[in-house]
Parts: sequence; structure tokens; C-alpha cells
Amino acid sequence: MPKRTRNLTLAAFYRERPCAACKDTFQTVGDHIKSFGSGGECVHENMWSLCFEHHREKTDKGLTFFVEKYKLDKILIAKGWQFDEFTQKWMRLNEKGYIET
Repeated sequence: MPKRTRNLTLAAFYRERPCAACKDTFQTVGDHIKSFGSGGECVHENMWSLCFEHHREKTDKGLTFFVEKYKLDKILIAKGWQFDEFTQKWMRLNEKGYIET
């Protein structure tokens, strides 16, 4: 299996965008919605900008809590994600089917 690599161009693109939660542009990072370490891809559909504070909060509290707290569901839906009521998790459709977060 080939080693996955991060897309540095895409990460740079998201570093220049405002935080999805607070709209601040100071110290934003390109954050993987499904973490890279958990198999999240480096594609637009799996990335957004978060400031350092909100990146840490999402990591500590989890995606579902974070999206609900900041009302970010419309961003995820626009990127092809949907909330599964049964599992209480966000999932994204790709060519193989749904990928759990």
C-alpha cells in the first residue's frame, strides 16, 4: 500500500481562509474534517480552516459536538457530508460509499 502524503498546496490554501467557527484569520490552519491520522483524505471535501483555538477544541471535543456548538452543519453538507442519526456521526460519501468520521 502506498504511503499517503499531505497536500501542502491545499493546506496553504486553507491557511489563508477565515476560521469556520469564529471567522478570525489569525493563525488559521487547514484542518482535516476527518483527521489525517484516521485516514482522512487531503481533498477540499475533507478540509476547512480553523484557528488554533477551534482546531484544539474540535480535536478535544469531537466533530459532532463541535459542528453542533458552532452551527457548522451547512458547511459540511455543502462539502458532501451528512449526519447519520443512527450512529450520531458525520459521514461523507465517496466513490466507495460512506466513510465514517
